Amino acid sequence: MTKSRKNIFVLHSPLALNLYRLRAIAMLLEDGVTLPEVDRKFLISALHSIGSGNNAEESLGIKRKRGEKTYINGLDPTERRQWALSWIATAIKNVSDGGLGLSIGDAIEQAAEERPGEINFGFSEETLRHYWDNYPKQRTISFAPPLSSEPIKRKKNKS
Repeated sequence: MTKSRKNIFVLHSPLALNLYRLRAIAMLLEDGVTLPEVDRKFLISALHSIGSGNNAEESLGIKRKRGEKTYINGLDPTERRQWALSWIATAIKNVSDGGLGLSIGDAIEQAAEERPGEINFGFSEETLRHYWDNYPKQRTISFAPPLSSEPIKRKKNKS
């Protein structure tokens, strides 16, 4: 029995959705694909607004609210924490269940290690131990991924 996937778009802020939309539009333009009418109208409206002297971030729907972070260059720290705790939860599972069969101490130690060319969560062992002890709801092997990790489907022009 397969689980249905949650709609990822209800889990993200309007800012994150608009940034994702702009990246998708840019990829379509790069690939020479004709834009969907809704995206074309959005760009026309935004460019007219910007050309009239209005704020570009507001016109494109990417103006941050006070204190809001975009995390364009990296993951939101809460998302990194979720990924680290999910990795630890998977690592302590038995090998027959798809885990690594590690003890909790060994899993935390490995998650804290800096390994070149591999996934690094950027937390110390003490921090990961604190998170493991204080965020029991995040000790799951699956979770809704951040929008920035969602693939943007590309279509090539048939020319």
